[in-house]
Amino acid sequence: MRVTNAMMINNLMRNLSKNLGRMEKTQRSLSSGKRFVNPSDDPIGVSRSLRLNTEVATMNQYKRNADDVLSWLGTTEMAASNINEVLKRAKELVVQAASETNSINERLSIAEEIKELRNQLIHIANTTYAGSYLFSGFKTDKPLLTEDGRYDLGGGTSKLTFDEIIQINIGVGDRIGENFVGQRLFGYYDDAAAVEADLNLSVADSLANRQSMKGKHLEASATNPINGPISFEMTHNSTTITINLAGSYDSLGDLEAAITAQLGAFGGDVTVAVVDNKL
Repeated sequence: MRVTNAMMINNLMRNLSKNLGRMEKTQRSLSSGKRFVNPSDDPIGVSRSLRLNTEVATMNQYKRNADDVLSWLGTTEMAASNINEVLKRAKELVVQAASETNSINERLSIAEEIKELRNQLIHIANTTYAGSYLFSGFKTDKPLLTEDGRYDLGGGTSKLTFDEIIQINIGVGDRIGENFVGQRLFGYYDDAAAVEADLNLSVADSLANRQSMKGKHLEASATNPINGPISFEMTHNSTTITINLAGSYDSLGDLEAAITAQLGAFGGDVTVAVVDNKL
């Protein structure tokens, strides 16, 4: 076979074209920092790359999930710690209130602080993380308790169960619960009546309304008056009446007069007196 000049030139041009194509591909890889730019450059490599990218994205999502769970649990732990501090303070106040040396104002002050502690517990029960309520089970868009301490999840406590645990994927086949159902911390109630009887009880109002003044150490002054409302019972000759004091009394004499004015049911022959700061 005779090799002509035209054949040699065509062969040279074909090889030059291939080399230019390889050089262009190499330059694209160098400039982009990628092994291939088009799927046709390496179909098998593209398939492997897509699979690896998917696995990397999945692992990154697992990491974000784990970080979110840690933050959620950290916020929950802080809320539980705050609950513990509130209950410790409430216990201290109850012990303090049991002392017979407390004046009426001191006991009412204790009652008011207990009421504030109760409000703190309600606020803690409605703690949120990233806009979601921590203790409301699956209903993360609804607060656990109302302002007066009742469950408020759009259907009563029967709608919140102990198994409302939000499961988060943190690995292939690995799931973890990130939330803690509020009823485990704040009590479980079967019906609205039980809720009304307990969580809706105003501790401070209860203490104020049941405050017994008889035999208690009393002090009153312009700077430290005895403030109502105060309610207690008095009995004389088998007759019992309820004394209601709604005002503010800056002297024990004013207090005596206010009580005496309500003793008409005893026949008008009964008065009260404060002796040695006791009624």
